[in-house]
Amino acid sequence: MLEIKNLSKHYTIRESGALANIFSTPKRKLKAVDDVSFAVTEGETVGLVGESGCGKTTLGRTIVKLIEPTGGEVYFEGKNVFGLNNAELKTYRKKVQIIFQDPYSCLNPRMKIESVVTEGLVIHSELKGVHRKQKAKELLELVGLSGELAGKYPHEFSGGQRQRIGIARAVSLNPSYIICDEPVSSLDVSVQAQIINLLIDLQEKFKLGYIFISHDLSVVRYLSHKIAVMYLGKLVEFADTAELFSNPLHPYTKLLFSSLPEEHKKNKAEINDISAAAAGGGCLFYPRCPEAKPECGETVPELKEINGGHKVSCINLK
Repeated sequence: MLEIKNLSKHYTIRESGALANIFSTPKRKLKAVDDVSFAVTEGETVGLVGESGCGKTTLGRTIVKLIEPTGGEVYFEGKNVFGLNNAELKTYRKKVQIIFQDPYSCLNPRMKIESVVTEGLVIHSELKGVHRKQKAKELLELVGLSGELAGKYPHEFSGGQRQRIGIARAVSLNPSYIICDEPVSSLDVSVQAQIINLLIDLQEKFKLGYIFISHDLSVVRYLSHKIAVMYLGKLVEFADTAELFSNPLHPYTKLLFSSLPEEHKKNKAEINDISAAAAGGGCLFYPRCPEAKPECGETVPELKEINGGHKVSCINLK
């Protein structure tokens, strides 16, 4: 199990414009990720959804320790990742990989594809020469590409092919979990379907656990076993996929789901924009919530289980 406990990542930002003055530089805390907790079991996909800027990518990168956390813990095989020594951290990086959002910028343009997909093997295995080249071909064929393409460079591939290469690199070390950071958002719809089905096939074959980050609710619904809804750095709802779509409880989740084409016809509710830095006290969603009560602006809600593993952060729900 990959378990995230009270994970936080805060940034200090400077005021600008009318809020700043000549003699001082006031600072505020931007809580990109704030006290997030959930777990992913073997062979399970947890979808992570929310508006752009809600902290999804920051959360994913903090879990793989590309970003240092402000607080909280991530447990893998019973050990806190943030307390590992160098040797233990090396093992963790082998077992928990990441697929990046942009298939163009995530591949080194100066490296041949065989070097890209086997880069991790240089550190984590003793494969060399012909054996490493053969492994590169096997990885490419695993993700639906010809092994004969191993000698080419990234610029010779389409976006969908590049994302397959990124997936091949992620599975090269036989990981237990993969953070999928919006891996299909920049691809055509037809190519998206191919990549999603590839991820499902790999999950079944290797019993992979995924944290699938996306703003596309239809994709998350199709791929995920459970869904976590994020708003301004916090989890506001967590449930099995079928339960969440049939019975969304948090006002934000309801409004988020109203953006789906079939729901938008029935419910055209809209919410105003607000940044994490501008949020006040109480419930973070209070300034935008159509169901808000005066006490919502004073009380910070906790993520509590309502029924059968369905967790919601709202004081109006008991």
